[in-house]
Amino acid sequence: MPALRRAAPPLHLEEETRPSADFCGLEKAVERGADAFLTADVRYDRFFAAEKRTLLADIGHFESEIVAIPLLFEILTKKFPTFALHKSEGQHNPVNYL
Repeated sequence: MPALRRAAPPLHLEEETRPSADFCGLEKAVERGADAFLTADVRYDRFFAAEKRTLLADIGHFESEIVAIPLLFEILTKKFPTFALHKSEGQHNPVNYL
């Protein structure tokens, strides 16, 4: 069963808050008071940097990228109609969850 790795949520998320979004690194997200930081690759020690300040979610490479393939294919097909585009129909995550 796939799992979502995350640090403990910030205490202020227990209240009603308006989520924020930004493109930056973890340290900057914590500094800016971001509600959440999504990543597909994080070292174990970085969970401590975010703990109780920013929700740090390690959502995985395959899981975060697989949703972009059909979107990018559609955008590129429309933008470059004479360019031969092919996308793989195979979808295999090499990571196995226990």
